[in-house]
Amino acid sequence: MGKKRKRPAKSATALATNAANHTKRLKSDEANSRLTQEHLVLSRYYRRVVTLRQYLLEELPSTSKARRRRIASLGKSGHGSDATANTSLHLNASNDKNGDITHLVRLLDTTLVGELKRSIPTVVEARQRDFAAFTQSEERSLLWTDTGPCSPQSEIVDFVIATLFNRAMRSERKPQHVLANGFHLATRKQILDKNVYAMEFNIPGLVSQFPNHHVAALKKAPWTDLLGLLGVSGDDIMIRLLLDCAIFSCVDENKSAFYQISGM
Repeated sequence: MGKKRKRPAKSATALATNAANHTKRLKSDEANSRLTQEHLVLSRYYRRVVTLRQYLLEELPSTSKARRRRIASLGKSGHGSDATANTSLHLNASNDKNGDITHLVRLLDTTLVGELKRSIPTVVEARQRDFAAFTQSEERSLLWTDTGPCSPQSEIVDFVIATLFNRAMRSERKPQHVLANGFHLATRKQILDKNVYAMEFNIPGLVSQFPNHHVAALKKAPWTDLLGLLGVSGDDIMIRLLLDCAIFSCVDENKSAFYQISGM
Protein backbone atom coordinates (compact mmCIF):
# COMPACT_ATOMS: atom_id res chain seq x y z
CA MET A 1 0.00 0.00 0.00
CA GLY A 2 1.48 3.32 -1.04
CA LYS A 3 2.23 6.00 1.47
CA LYS A 4 -0.07 8.99 1.69
CA ARG A 5 1.41 12.12 0.28
CA LYS A 6 1.97 14.79 2.88
CA ARG A 7 0.54 18.21 2.19
CA PRO A 8 3.44 20.66 1.90
CA ALA A 9 3.84 22.81 4.97
CA LYS A 10 3.17 26.50 4.55
CA SER A 11 6.13 28.75 4.97
CA ALA A 12 6.26 31.32 7.74
CA THR A 13 6.00 34.06 5.09
CA ALA A 14 2.82 32.57 3.62
CA LEU A 15 1.26 32.21 7.07
CA ALA A 16 2.15 35.80 7.92
CA THR A 17 0.66 37.02 4.62
CA ASN A 18 -2.59 35.12 5.21
CA ALA A 19 -2.81 36.49 8.75
CA ALA A 20 -2.22 40.03 7.48
CA ASN A 21 -4.90 39.65 4.79
CA HIS A 22 -7.33 38.26 7.36
CA THR A 23 -6.64 41.23 9.63
CA LYS A 24 -7.21 43.66 6.74
CA ARG A 25 -10.54 42.00 5.93
CA LEU A 26 -11.63 42.23 9.56
CA LYS A 27 -10.66 45.91 9.71
CA SER A 28 -12.51 46.61 6.45
CA ASP A 29 -15.62 44.79 7.70
CA GLU A 30 -15.43 46.64 11.02
CA ALA A 31 -15.08 49.98 9.23
CA ASN A 32 -18.08 49.27 7.00
CA SER A 33 -20.09 48.11 10.01
CA ARG A 34 -19.17 51.28 11.90
CA LEU A 35 -20.14 53.48 8.97
CA THR A 36 -23.54 51.84 8.57
CA GLN A 37 -24.38 51.52 12.27
CA GLU A 38 -23.01 54.63 13.96
CA HIS A 39 -25.25 57.06 12.13
CA LEU A 40 -28.15 57.17 14.56
CA VAL A 41 -29.09 60.67 13.42
CA LEU A 42 -29.37 59.67 9.74
CA SER A 43 -31.37 56.56 10.63
CA ARG A 44 -34.08 58.77 12.10
CA TYR A 45 -34.74 60.40 8.74
CA TYR A 46 -34.21 57.60 6.21
CA ARG A 47 -35.84 54.19 5.99
CA ARG A 48 -32.48 52.57 5.29
CA VAL A 49 -28.84 53.70 5.43
CA VAL A 50 -26.08 51.69 3.72
CA THR A 51 -22.68 52.27 2.13
CA LEU A 52 -22.63 53.17 -1.55
CA ARG A 53 -21.07 49.80 -2.36
CA GLN A 54 -23.91 47.96 -0.60
CA TYR A 55 -26.53 50.10 -2.34
CA LEU A 56 -25.12 49.43 -5.83
CA LEU A 57 -24.81 45.69 -5.21
CA GLU A 58 -28.47 45.59 -4.19
CA GLU A 59 -29.55 47.66 -7.21
CA LEU A 60 -27.67 45.64 -9.83
CA PRO A 61 -29.68 42.74 -11.31
CA SER A 62 -28.81 39.33 -9.88
CA THR A 63 -28.05 38.20 -13.44
CA SER A 64 -25.26 40.80 -13.75
CA LYS A 65 -22.67 38.53 -12.12
CA ALA A 66 -19.60 40.13 -13.70
CA ARG A 67 -20.57 43.67 -12.67
CA ARG A 68 -21.57 42.57 -9.18
CA ARG A 69 -18.28 40.70 -8.74
CA ARG A 70 -16.30 43.69 -10.04
CA ILE A 71 -17.90 46.11 -7.60
CA ALA A 72 -17.90 43.66 -4.67
CA SER A 73 -14.20 42.79 -5.03
CA LEU A 74 -12.78 46.20 -5.91
CA GLY A 75 -10.14 47.08 -3.32
CA LYS A 76 -10.73 43.94 -1.24
CA SER A 77 -7.83 41.81 0.02
CA GLY A 78 -7.22 38.73 -2.09
CA HIS A 79 -9.04 40.20 -5.10
CA GLY A 80 -7.14 43.42 -5.58
CA SER A 81 -5.11 42.52 -8.67
CA ASP A 82 -8.00 41.06 -10.66
CA ALA A 83 -10.37 43.82 -9.66
CA THR A 84 -7.80 46.47 -10.46
CA ALA A 85 -7.08 44.99 -13.88
CA ASN A 86 -10.76 44.76 -14.76
CA THR A 87 -11.59 48.18 -13.39
CA SER A 88 -8.78 49.88 -15.32
CA LEU A 89 -10.57 48.97 -18.54
CA HIS A 90 -13.59 51.00 -17.46
CA LEU A 91 -11.84 54.11 -16.16
CA ASN A 92 -11.32 57.26 -18.19
CA ALA A 93 -7.89 57.80 -19.77
CA SER A 94 -5.54 58.74 -16.96
CA ASN A 95 -1.86 58.70 -16.06
CA ASP A 96 -2.64 57.33 -12.59
CA LYS A 97 -4.97 54.33 -12.75
CA ASN A 98 -4.05 53.19 -9.24
CA GLY A 99 -4.89 56.63 -7.88
CA ASP A 100 -8.24 56.58 -9.69
CA ILE A 101 -9.07 53.17 -8.24
CA THR A 102 -8.05 54.25 -4.73
CA HIS A 103 -10.45 57.21 -4.93
CA LEU A 104 -13.17 54.94 -6.32
CA VAL A 105 -12.75 52.41 -3.50
CA ARG A 106 -12.92 55.19 -0.92
CA LEU A 107 -16.07 56.54 -2.56
CA LEU A 108 -17.73 53.12 -2.42
CA ASP A 109 -16.86 52.39 1.21
CA THR A 110 -17.03 55.78 2.94
CA THR A 111 -20.09 57.25 1.20
CA LEU A 112 -23.45 56.62 2.87
CA VAL A 113 -26.76 56.37 1.04
CA GLY A 114 -29.99 57.17 2.87
CA GLU A 115 -32.94 55.70 1.00
CA LEU A 116 -36.14 57.72 1.20
CA LYS A 117 -38.37 55.47 -0.88
CA ARG A 118 -38.44 52.75 -3.52
CA SER A 119 -39.71 53.80 -6.92
CA ILE A 120 -42.36 51.55 -8.43
CA PRO A 121 -41.67 50.01 -11.88
CA THR A 122 -44.03 52.40 -13.69
CA VAL A 123 -42.12 55.39 -12.29
CA VAL A 124 -38.79 53.88 -13.35
CA GLU A 125 -40.12 53.29 -16.88
CA ALA A 126 -41.45 56.85 -17.09
CA ARG A 127 -38.05 58.19 -16.04
CA GLN A 128 -36.36 56.15 -18.76
CA ARG A 129 -38.63 57.71 -21.39
CA ASP A 130 -38.14 61.20 -19.94
CA PHE A 131 -34.36 60.78 -19.84
CA ALA A 132 -34.26 59.68 -23.48
CA ALA A 133 -36.35 62.70 -24.48
CA PHE A 134 -34.21 65.03 -22.35
CA THR A 135 -30.91 63.95 -23.93
CA GLN A 136 -32.35 64.34 -27.43
CA SER A 137 -34.20 67.64 -26.96
CA GLU A 138 -33.62 70.31 -29.62
CA GLU A 139 -33.37 73.15 -27.09
CA ARG A 140 -30.68 71.28 -25.18
CA SER A 141 -28.70 70.68 -28.39
CA LEU A 142 -28.69 74.44 -29.04
CA LEU A 143 -27.07 75.03 -25.66
CA TRP A 144 -24.35 72.56 -26.62
CA THR A 145 -23.01 74.98 -29.25
CA ASP A 146 -21.28 77.00 -26.49
CA THR A 147 -20.31 74.17 -24.15
CA GLY A 148 -19.73 71.11 -26.32
CA PRO A 149 -21.52 67.76 -25.83
CA CYS A 150 -22.04 66.54 -22.26
CA SER A 151 -20.64 63.38 -20.74
CA PRO A 152 -23.18 60.65 -19.78
CA GLN A 153 -22.76 61.44 -16.06
CA SER A 154 -23.28 65.17 -16.70
CA GLU A 155 -26.46 64.40 -18.63
CA ILE A 156 -27.78 62.31 -15.74
CA VAL A 157 -27.10 65.05 -13.18
CA ASP A 158 -28.69 67.69 -15.43
CA PHE A 159 -31.73 65.45 -15.98
CA VAL A 160 -32.15 64.96 -12.23
CA ILE A 161 -32.09 68.74 -11.66
CA ALA A 162 -34.62 69.28 -14.47
CA THR A 163 -36.87 66.57 -12.99
CA LEU A 164 -36.74 68.20 -9.55
CA PHE A 165 -37.89 71.53 -10.98
CA ASN A 166 -40.60 69.89 -13.10
CA ARG A 167 -41.99 68.30 -9.93
CA ALA A 168 -41.77 71.61 -8.09
CA MET A 169 -43.68 73.46 -10.83
CA ARG A 170 -46.71 71.30 -10.11
CA SER A 171 -46.60 72.25 -6.43
CA GLU A 172 -45.49 75.84 -7.16
CA ARG A 173 -42.58 75.52 -4.74
CA LYS A 174 -38.83 75.47 -5.22
CA PRO A 175 -37.45 71.92 -4.91
CA GLN A 176 -36.03 71.13 -1.47
CA HIS A 177 -32.99 69.28 -2.74
CA VAL A 178 -29.24 69.86 -2.43
CA LEU A 179 -28.73 69.68 -6.21
CA ALA A 180 -31.36 72.37 -6.85
CA ASN A 181 -29.48 75.01 -4.85
CA GLY A 182 -28.31 77.89 -7.02
CA PHE A 183 -30.73 77.27 -9.89
CA HIS A 184 -33.95 79.05 -10.81
CA LEU A 185 -36.48 78.95 -13.62
CA ALA A 186 -36.07 81.28 -16.61
CA THR A 187 -37.32 81.75 -20.15
CA ARG A 188 -35.22 80.66 -23.12
CA LYS A 189 -34.44 84.30 -23.93
CA GLN A 190 -33.26 84.91 -20.36
CA ILE A 191 -31.04 81.83 -20.57
CA LEU A 192 -29.43 82.96 -23.83
CA ASP A 193 -28.87 86.45 -22.39
CA LYS A 194 -27.13 85.12 -19.28
CA ASN A 195 -23.38 84.90 -18.74
CA VAL A 196 -21.07 81.90 -18.47
CA TYR A 197 -22.77 80.32 -15.43
CA ALA A 198 -25.96 79.84 -17.39
CA MET A 199 -24.10 78.13 -20.22
CA GLU A 200 -22.21 75.71 -17.97
CA PHE A 201 -25.42 73.76 -17.40
CA ASN A 202 -27.35 72.45 -20.40
CA ILE A 203 -30.73 72.41 -18.64
CA PRO A 204 -33.57 73.96 -20.66
CA GLY A 205 -35.64 76.38 -18.59
CA LEU A 206 -33.04 76.88 -15.85
CA VAL A 207 -30.23 79.30 -15.13
CA SER A 208 -27.58 79.20 -12.43
CA GLN A 209 -27.49 82.11 -9.98
CA PHE A 210 -24.38 80.80 -8.23
CA PRO A 211 -22.23 77.66 -8.57
CA ASN A 212 -23.41 74.46 -6.91
CA HIS A 213 -20.20 72.65 -5.95
CA HIS A 214 -22.01 69.37 -5.28
CA VAL A 215 -23.37 69.34 -8.83
CA ALA A 216 -19.89 69.99 -10.18
CA ALA A 217 -18.40 67.19 -8.04
CA LEU A 218 -20.99 64.64 -9.19
CA LYS A 219 -20.02 65.33 -12.81
CA LYS A 220 -16.35 64.48 -12.24
CA ALA A 221 -14.23 61.49 -11.22
CA PRO A 222 -14.66 59.31 -9.28
CA TRP A 223 -18.41 59.54 -10.02
CA THR A 224 -17.83 59.34 -13.78
CA ASP A 225 -15.69 56.24 -13.21
CA LEU A 226 -18.42 54.72 -11.07
CA LEU A 227 -20.97 55.11 -13.87
CA GLY A 228 -18.57 53.29 -16.20
CA LEU A 229 -18.35 50.38 -13.74
CA LEU A 230 -22.14 50.04 -13.60
CA GLY A 231 -22.32 49.37 -17.34
CA VAL A 232 -25.71 48.60 -18.91
CA SER A 233 -28.60 50.17 -16.95
CA GLY A 234 -26.07 52.25 -15.03
CA ASP A 235 -27.93 55.44 -15.92
CA ASP A 236 -31.14 54.05 -14.35
CA ILE A 237 -29.30 53.18 -11.14
CA MET A 238 -27.61 56.59 -10.97
CA ILE A 239 -30.92 58.39 -11.57
CA ARG A 240 -32.59 56.39 -8.79
CA LEU A 241 -29.67 57.13 -6.48
CA LEU A 242 -29.90 60.89 -7.07
CA LEU A 243 -33.70 61.19 -7.06
CA ASP A 244 -34.79 58.64 -4.45
CA CYS A 245 -31.91 58.81 -1.98
CA ALA A 246 -29.69 61.18 -0.04
CA ILE A 247 -25.91 60.89 -0.37
CA PHE A 248 -23.48 61.69 2.43
CA SER A 249 -19.73 62.02 1.93
CA CYS A 250 -17.42 61.08 4.81
CA VAL A 251 -15.35 63.83 6.43
CA ASP A 252 -13.95 61.84 9.37
CA GLU A 253 -14.42 58.06 9.64
CA ASN A 254 -13.33 57.90 13.29
CA LYS A 255 -15.95 60.45 14.32
CA SER A 256 -18.57 59.25 11.80
CA ALA A 257 -18.77 62.80 10.44
CA PHE A 258 -20.50 63.30 7.08
CA TYR A 259 -21.78 66.11 4.90
CA GLN A 260 -24.66 65.85 2.44
CA ILE A 261 -23.92 66.16 -1.28
CA SER A 262 -27.30 65.13 -2.72
CA GLY A 263 -30.89 64.54 -1.68
CA MET A 264 -33.48 66.13 0.56
